[in-house]
Amino acid sequence: MYVWLFVVGTIPVQLFAQESADTLKLNLQQSIELLLGQNLSVKAANEAHQQTEYELKSARGFYMPQIGVNATFGITSDPVTLDLSPIGDALEGIYKISAIQNQLIGTNPAIASNPLYKLLLQGAQQGTQQGLDAISNANWEKVLLDDNLGKISADLKWPIFTGGKITAANRAAKASANEQLEKTRMITNAEITTLVQRYYGLQLFIEVVKVRNTVLDGMHHHLENARKMEQNGIISEAERLHAEVAYAQAEKEFKKAVKDVELMQTALKSSLNTTQPVIPTTQMSIAKTVLPLNNYIEMARQSNPVFGQLEQKKLLANQAITKERSEYFPDIALMGSYDIYRYNMTDLLPNWYVGIGLKMNIFDGLAKQNKIRATKIQHQQIETAEQKIALDISTGITKVYQQMEQVVEQYQSGEVSLKFAQEYLRIREKGFREGFATSSDVVDANMNLSKVKIEQLKSVYEYNVALAMLLELGGVSQQIVE
Repeated sequence: MYVWLFVVGTIPVQLFAQESADTLKLNLQQSIELLLGQNLSVKAANEAHQQTEYELKSARGFYMPQIGVNATFGITSDPVTLDLSPIGDALEGIYKISAIQNQLIGTNPAIASNPLYKLLLQGAQQGTQQGLDAISNANWEKVLLDDNLGKISADLKWPIFTGGKITAANRAAKASANEQLEKTRMITNAEITTLVQRYYGLQLFIEVVKVRNTVLDGMHHHLENARKMEQNGIISEAERLHAEVAYAQAEKEFKKAVKDVELMQTALKSSLNTTQPVIPTTQMSIAKTVLPLNNYIEMARQSNPVFGQLEQKKLLANQAITKERSEYFPDIALMGSYDIYRYNMTDLLPNWYVGIGLKMNIFDGLAKQNKIRATKIQHQQIETAEQKIALDISTGITKVYQQMEQVVEQYQSGEVSLKFAQEYLRIREKGFREGFATSSDVVDANMNLSKVKIEQLKSVYEYNVALAMLLELGGVSQQIVE
């Protein structure tokens, strides 16, 4: 781990950096690569994009036939029967007429005296009687479907014309996937900006600790000199007390700076989703290549993921219009079914069929027309929002760009102030030792030098953060390391 150790009291406070085996020494490029692989927000965004990619693959399945297996079992209140008794009654009447005719024929003397005719007549009478017996004993009520029945069937449905619904659904799924990809880019760029703030923020606070430690060390030496000079009667007790107060204040500022390092270290580890302490190795600087303002505005128009999202939203609105217009056309599909297994089903029913089905909504209360109008207005809203966002981003880029220019000017003027503050402190310390300056003069000079140093550090930090924000607005955050 990375530990800050300091000792307070009457001895100089010192700062030590102690590294352990798991300490990560990362430059900015390595930090961004680690963020892309481990940051939880980036991970969630990538997972959301993966979800939309699978939804796109799912939409492509609408083009393919749908084949399924259905199993059905049921119980009815009564079986389905077919009553054939009228046919039996008709046949029975025919046989009875035939029997009467045979009796009349048997009374004919010519037939009765002829053995051959008599034999044939007996056969006819016997057949008629057997037919009557068969009709009388037959069950003329047939069960077509039992009161408990079931079947297992394989079914097919293949859309061959939907008026554009399937094509619109696939294009909408593709637009949704692309929109989520742009959202992922936006989240990633924002996380890179946050990383830059924390990466250079940690470096800033480490440098501030060093400045505060230097001030504290200087205040300690000043206090020791003040005590000796008081003992020798050179300065008053008030002067020595003033040095005591200055030392206590410097010690307080040092402790606060150390705490700031700890807090920023925690924030940086959160961005990188790691428990290992991090030491930044890329130094802050203002030696960056900055393009003209208009280049960043044009870059944003081409690469900012917000515009990419709006473009995909317009495509989604267009596909919504296509879908609503498709409702004016019929849905046509090939259909078929085959009974794999039957239970208590009649053989009178076929066990397979194929055909074409058509479905069309004739009237829906003008719902389709109003939905088309609504989606057209939605498209117009997106275009209006795009104009507003373009203006806001252009304004934001201009503002950040001007801030960077101001920071550069402040840093350049601060270089002169820094040289003056260093020389002023040297003169005041020499004057105090020779009795020509007071303790207050030395303290003020020391505090002024630390203030100028910290302001210079903050200027460099603000420049790098502003550059990260500028690149984020331009949609090219990773160029921060180029």
